[in-house]
Amino acid sequence: MIRRELKSQLIELEDRYAAAVQAKRDEENAPASWAYWHAVAVAAVALHGEPKMEEPLSVARSRMHEKLDKEFAAAVDAWWIRKDGEKPHPDVRALHYPMFMFNALREANDNHKFERIFSKAPVWLLKFTGVEWDARILGFKLRKLVGVPALGSEARRDRNRWPFLPEGTIDAGGPCLEADEPWERIIERRCRELRH
Repeated sequence: MIRRELKSQLIELEDRYAAAVQAKRDEENAPASWAYWHAVAVAAVALHGEPKMEEPLSVARSRMHEKLDKEFAAAVDAWWIRKDGEKPHPDVRALHYPMFMFNALREANDNHKFERIFSKAPVWLLKFTGVEWDARILGFKLRKLVGVPALGSEARRDRNRWPFLPEGTIDAGGPCLEADEPWERIIERRCRELRH
């Protein structure tokens, strides 16, 4: 009887230890996972959203969703039905379009895909969305972001919602006189916020 109790306690202790190790791994991998998801979303907007600097980025994202809906709605529905047994809500479906689009690109290496897409994307879009943070985390090459208008104060707050895409325009809120917070601190804070 004592052996059974010790054995069950040992199994419980092993399970708790395994869960703690997995939680630590998830915490350490969170920035890369979020950076990948974010870079894919920006790539989809760059390729299919026809982003314009003078309009809110949410408009370009809506255009991207409309275009990708025609191409990937059936595939996302089929995948979701296999996974959950029913069709997803249209808003949930649209969240998956960028990943389906990215996976359909023919290059073997994801970093090469990012480098090719972002070499042609508007520089202001890359700066406004914080793609340079993704490049540093994921290790893909990104051209220098020179000649970019300064982010407005509201635009900076919008960008700092990473890994979510900004909604507004790059100059929203007018000139920002204070120094920008280091990108590493923003990523760390956002990953912490997303865990809770």
